[in-house]
Parts: sequence; C-alpha cells; structure tokens
Amino acid sequence: METRWRLHLEPFFATRRVAEVTSDLVAKYVDQRQLEKAQNATINREMAALKRMFRIGMYSTPPKVLRLPKFPKLAEDNVRKGFLEDAQYKKLIGYCPDFWFRSLIEIGRTYGWRISELINLKVKQVDINARIIRLEPGTTKN
Repeated sequence: METRWRLHLEPFFATRRVAEVTSDLVAKYVDQRQLEKAQNATINREMAALKRMFRIGMYSTPPKVLRLPKFPKLAEDNVRKGFLEDAQYKKLIGYCPDFWFRSLIEIGRTYGWRISELINLKVKQVDINARIIRLEPGTTKN
C-alpha cells in the first residue's frame, strides 16, 4: 500500500486539496496509468486505496471529506491459464527428478499456484515432515 501511494498516487494527488479531487480528476489519473501500461487490476487496487482514504475522512469526527468522487472499477482479466496436463507433468518430472523440483511441480499442480508464488517460497515456510506449507501475509495474490 505504501509503495502504491509513494510511486503513483502521491505524485498525482498529494498537491491537491480533497475538494479538488473530482470524478474527472480520478478519470484523468486512470487514463494516465493506462498510458503507463499499468494493468487494470493494479489501477483498481490503487483506486480502492484512494477510495478508502476518502471514506476514512468522511467518517471521521468531524468529517474531513464532505463528498466521495466516483471511483471507476476497470474490467480485470487475470484468469489463470495454462494448467499442467498429465503428459506435460510426466515430461517435467522425467527431465529433473530431484526432490526439490518435484515438490515445486507437485505443489503448483495441486494448488494451481503461479510460478512466481512457487519460486518465492522459502525453505522456512515448508515443513515436509508435518506436511505443512505456511503462507506469509502478502506473499500470494489472493
């Protein structure tokens, strides 16, 4: 959240007063982020953060924000694709039968994890004897 604010939201919004932030200005921000090739999902998370800031201001006593601009919800297409088929699985295991590699393949196949989630898994998160994988907060997409 702090990174989203520092890198994207702050440069655009920090010099403006709350009353200056209109639906039109929010739309300009979205347009700018799209020109920067930001994914819709990323822009949606940034909009959610900004909307949350406005809501906190609205519900404070006394209210610091008197109105809430419209925050767009962009269509997201982040459906997982390319699941590992049986033939592909056997081929992968045949190339490298090492235990660590096989474990990555098995976990990814069983839980449908993204490659980045598998690669970023730390040894301390896996207890093979107890058959436990601990996911640290913020390490997976969902």
